[in-house]
Amino acid sequence: MTRVEDAIGRHIEPAFDSSWDEQTKLRWKAALVAHDTGLTIRLHPHGGPGGHIHYGLTIGEINEGGQSSLSVGPYPHAWDALTYISIGAEAVQRANPSRQVP
Repeated sequence: MTRVEDAIGRHIEPAFDSSWDEQTKLRWKAALVAHDTGLTIRLHPHGGPGGHIHYGLTIGEINEGGQSSLSVGPYPHAWDALTYISIGAEAVQRANPSRQVP
């Protein structure tokens, strides 16, 4: 994933495609958050109630100071969790400018 700046403006490549399945959409969102924050984010799909897919997220690396795992639930909850992770990471970066993403 990259942010491209051209004559039209700034955009993400690959662009989001609403026809993707939910897991692909979440992987795209996780890659966007990772790109923008410098965090390592892994998505873990698993079975949930009624046979619906639920998702977990792992943020960080054990060998780089720690790792957090979250069980966030179905697709809309996982999408929201990624948004909140991004907002939180950006707030930390603004509060601690010396910790900016390289």
